[in-house]
Amino acid sequence: MVQKVNKMNDDIVTIFQWKLVSFVSKYNQQQNVFFIDLNNQIGHFYYNGNCWSYESLTGFVEGAAPKAGSPLTGFVSEYNQQQHVSFIDANNHIKQLVYCGNKWGCEDLTVAANAPTPQASGPLTSFASEYNKQQHIIFIDANNHIGQIVYDGTKLMYEDLTVAANAPTPQASSPLTSFASEYNKQQHIIFIDANNHIGQIVYGGTKLMYEDLTVGADAPTPQVGSPLTSFMSEYNQQQHVIFIDANNHIGQIVYDGTKLTYEDLTAGAKGVTPQAGSALIGFASESNQQQYVFFVDANNYIGEIFYNGATLSYQDLKLLTYEGRVLTGFADGYQPHVFFIDPNNIISHISYGLHCEELKK
Repeated sequence: MVQKVNKMNDDIVTIFQWKLVSFVSKYNQQQNVFFIDLNNQIGHFYYNGNCWSYESLTGFVEGAAPKAGSPLTGFVSEYNQQQHVSFIDANNHIKQLVYCGNKWGCEDLTVAANAPTPQASGPLTSFASEYNKQQHIIFIDANNHIGQIVYDGTKLMYEDLTVAANAPTPQASSPLTSFASEYNKQQHIIFIDANNHIGQIVYGGTKLMYEDLTVGADAPTPQVGSPLTSFMSEYNQQQHVIFIDANNHIGQIVYDGTKLTYEDLTAGAKGVTPQAGSALIGFASESNQQQYVFFVDANNYIGEIFYNGATLSYQDLKLLTYEGRVLTGFADGYQPHVFFIDPNNIISHISYGLHCEELKK
């Protein structure tokens, strides 16, 4: 059963922009959720093992003001114990909030890397590659090329990934997703191209390469407006790309180290179909070797597809959302955590055991 925590009316943060990003910072054993609020300010909830706390980053860090409708992306770089949150400001520059252990700072990445500006409403994705101690922020520029701003520990640099990988350009409104596969020291940037194929730009240490995942896995094409999400399951050294296909089924392209394969997760788990425009998130819990995919169904309830190593299963979490396009989450140890916007237009959190709470200041 789901346990609902009663909200305190004077302590609730209400969401307007409906952008959420979350991650675990293992170095300080903290869970983090970032969002854009009613006043177009970036807020941060963090859990230190005892309780949730709140801080307004825009209100305390100079330059930390996103443009209306800005995307939001974030990651932790464990190797140097930093937290990173990136957004687009009113000048259409990519900026990054960085927490270095005692305070937050803000940097204009577009200026520092001498990079082109992103598309006005374009997506952002980001990750750290721990194996080579680098930080990556990915975007689509005004020329419809996928670009990367990289920090290598000494300086920020810009690279046109579309040109370097000889890749096709993304389709209009293509989503972006990315990750590093630490076990084989590779970097992966995934998008949907103009032919409605899911493509991947891969860096393996010497050069950038392009791969058509739709063709390689003999997978169906994504539906118009499909989101993308991706993750590594390090315990079995597999790579996963999740999307919604033209039949409104959630599909997965998997690389197991030797070949690409396609799997219909909706059919395999005997689950319900997602709503039009549903958000998708996926991740692995390394400690118990399970994989999770979350989505929003046609009735605006959150559904879960999980794989325990032997079988796929579906579960209706019985949680009603306000905005089906917004989900974020992660695994912390063996526990999955999902954050969403509830019918009261408030950030809610569900964790293992189906305990649900509204986050408050």
